[in-house]
Amino acid sequence: MYISSKQILGAKLYDHDGHFVGRIRRVILNPDNGHILAFLLYTSRPNLISPQDIVSWKQHYLSLGQNYELHQPEDLVRLHKLYTHHCTDLLKRRVRTESGVKLGKIVEYSLNTKSFSLASITAQKSLFGLFLGQTLLIHHTAIVNIKPREIIVKDSFIKIPLFQNTPGKFALSSGQTFDSA
Repeated sequence: MYISSKQILGAKLYDHDGHFVGRIRRVILNPDNGHILAFLLYTSRPNLISPQDIVSWKQHYLSLGQNYELHQPEDLVRLHKLYTHHCTDLLKRRVRTESGVKLGKIVEYSLNTKSFSLASITAQKSLFGLFLGQTLLIHHTAIVNIKPREIIVKDSFIKIPLFQNTPGKFALSSGQTFDSA
C-alpha cells in the first residue's frame, strides 16, 4: 500500500486501546537507501516511533501494536544524527539531476507501507513561489542521493503532465521520458 505525505504528516497515532499517542510530525529516512527509520511525533517533547510498531495505516490516523515504544531522539545515536543533520522533512527540498538541471522543489512524496520505504517524490517548479510550472513524478529508483537540502536524481525519469497529477494519485501511464533540459 502507498500513502501520500499529505495523508501521513499530521495524522493521529493511537495505541491498541484507542488512546491518543500523538501526531506524525516528520518522517526520518535513511539517506542511503530511502527506508523509513522512524516517525517524529508531536507530543510534549520530541518522540520517535519505529514504523514496525504501526499495525494499521488509515488515511488520517495510524494504530500501534501492543508492544510499541516511544524513544527520545538523543537516546538513539544514529537516529539523533539524522534527526539533527537532516532536520527538515523531504517537503520543499530542492531536486536536481546528476548533470545539475534544477527540477524544482518537492511538494509531495509517497511511502510504501509494506517495505517501509520512500516510493516516489513529486517535484514542481515555481517562479517566485507564485506561478507553478511543470509537475514531475520521480520514482524511488531514479533517486541517486538524498542530501540534507536537496535530492539528486538520475538524468532520465518518468514525467507526468500537470493535468494528470492530482494530490495523492499518481497515473504512470502516458508519461514521457525526461532526457535533457
